Amino acid sequence: MDLERAQQKSVEQEHMHATGLPQGKPPVYLTTGDKIPYNGSVYEVIGHLKQGRLKMQESLFGNSFTLSKGDKLYASLLYLKREMTNEQVRTASNGSGKNLDGDSPLYSANR
Repeated sequence: MDLERAQQKSVEQEHMHATGLPQGKPPVYLTTGDKIPYNGSVYEVIGHLKQGRLKMQESLFGNSFTLSKGDKLYASLLYLKREMTNEQVRTASNGSGKNLDGDSPLYSANR
């Protein structure tokens, strides 16, 4: 019984180290350093501004812009961040390179 608890605790600590989030807790906001692929580009959160706005940079053309929490792009990026976190949890809990659906992580992210 103690061995099972130790293994579970080890898995939770590994997940927390990999994602920076406690297991089972989806991210509720974007934060500095987040890099999220979306529509053929990677959007990076450069920093936080006043009133909950974010300074962003898009990798394809190198454009910098300000993003507010009310913007549709913010909602899309947050959704993708949650999906990436869920994918990491499924892959880590499965212990293989495939998620619980049997797909590779790259295939399921492109659906």
